[in-house]
Amino acid sequence: MSLTKEELAERLKSRLEDLDSFRGYAGDEAKVRCPSCGDSENEQSAHLYIKVVPEELVYFCFRCRYSGRVDADLLVQLGIADHDLGRELKSSGNSSYSGKRKGKTLSLLTKPVRIELPKSIEVVIR
Repeated sequence: MSLTKEELAERLKSRLEDLDSFRGYAGDEAKVRCPSCGDSENEQSAHLYIKVVPEELVYFCFRCRYSGRVDADLLVQLGIADHDLGRELKSSGNSSYSGKRKGKTLSLLTKPVRIELPKSIEVVIR
């Protein structure tokens, strides 16, 4: 069974919408609670955004910077038990990029960009 990119995106949307951690959409991005950082104590918040358009199945957490291409590993972490979808993501080439990082590396589509953050921030009040 081989799905088109459009069918793959629709199937992913359907699985995401079934999750308890699903919090709606912001444009073409599904919002879910992040499996990496646990998001926040506020159960209604969600910082992991998953872009679900056929050309770009990528994700990014605005809290912990967890990011990469949607693949079978992310499905497992989110609690999506759809092995066929995982295989389809792999065969579509979506999971060929292994740039998932937690912390200071930000992955944008296919090229990781390193951002150095200061260890401390000095605030001067005058």
